[in-house]
This record gives sequence, C-alpha cells and structure tokens, in this order.
Amino acid sequence: MITQILAWIANVGQVFLVLSVIIWIINYFRFPKAVQILGYYLILNAIIQLVAYLLWKDSQNNLYLLHLNTFLEFVCISLFFREVYVKQDYFKSFGLYFILGICIFLIFNSMFWEPTDGFNTRAKVVVQVILITYVIIYFFDAYGKVDLAQTDAQAVSLICFGILLYNSGSLFVFMFSEFSSLADVRESYRIIWMINGVLTFLFQLIILIAFLKLNRFGRSSDPSLAGKVL
Repeated sequence: MITQILAWIANVGQVFLVLSVIIWIINYFRFPKAVQILGYYLILNAIIQLVAYLLWKDSQNNLYLLHLNTFLEFVCISLFFREVYVKQDYFKSFGLYFILGICIFLIFNSMFWEPTDGFNTRAKVVVQVILITYVIIYFFDAYGKVDLAQTDAQAVSLICFGILLYNSGSLFVFMFSEFSSLADVRESYRIIWMINGVLTFLFQLIILIAFLKLNRFGRSSDPSLAGKVL
C-alpha cells in the first residue's frame, strides 16, 4: 500500500515536470534569463526520467542515467545561480573555472571511482552540498536587496527553496545508499528511487508554482532584480 502511494506521488511529480516544461516553452522569451537556463535542465531531466523508467520496466540497469543527471543538474543549476546572485562579480570572475573543475571531477569519478552501473554516491553528495551552499549564499546575498513584492523575486526565491528542500533530503538518501541492509539489491534501489521520487514531487510542485507566478504576472519591473540579477 505504502509503495503504491509513493509510486503515485512520484508519477504526479512527473506530471508537474511536464507542465512546467510546457509553461517554460510557451513563455521562454518572457521568462528571466536564469529561469530560461533552469528550463533546459527540466527538459533534459524529463527525458532522463522517461528513459530510466523504460529501462527499469525492462529490468535493465538505469543507474548510469543518475551519473548523467547529476552532471547536467550541476551545470544547469550552477549557471542558474550565476545569473541569480545579486552581487555577481565575484562569482562571474571565477565561477566558470569552478564549474569546469567540478565537471572534470564528475567525469573522472564516473570513469575511475564509481562505475556507471552503480550509485554515484560520492559525486551526488559533492554536488548536493554545492547546490545547498549556492542557495544559502543566495539568501544571504539577496537579504535586504531584493523586493519580494516583485514577481520575479518571488519566483526565484521559490525555486531556490525547492532546490534546498530537494537536495537536503536527497543528500541523506544517497549518502547511505551504499549501506543498505536489504538483501535484495533491486528492491533496495527501488525504495531509494521511491523516496527520491517524493522529494522530486515536492521540488517539481514548487517549480511549477514559481513558473505559474511568472506565467500569470509576467516580468518584474524592479530594476535591481530584472536588470542586475535576471
């Protein structure tokens, strides 16, 4: 019963993802640049989720897609925050070098340390810690400088909260995935994916709400946000 409920929640999360992608496509040129970047990740993630599901239904290993998704997630969300930070100069000066360095680490990790047919636990933990740090920096950076009465600011803050919520919860799942006490490895993987599906549901719901705000109200007129940040 619980498994069925978790599966249903995970499936609804995918519906939210598809709706967000549709809204993003329709409003691409009206959306802030940071949200435009985030949308590319949502599309790629939707494709990965579909392929992963098809492979799982066919009893094939789909964990190599987790390696790919981790890589794309890091790149796209890093570029998202590169546009979002209020005081961008320090991040724009070295941000691309930092992103490139982590990308090299992720590639080498999948090649030599954590094989693509298993969980990329180390890489996932590193990426999630970085993304959580991005959000914390944003909230400190934006405090007192962003008008939350503006729609763009509300949407970006919601997206940041969603990123924080998902990665904080998912961090524990992948940190301890290698220490599962279940004898059935396939069952262990399935439960981990289900828990991650619930977190994804919450993340996609928050993203959808943020996109609906932007879709309904349009671009912000706040120059401190629309001009410098987005």
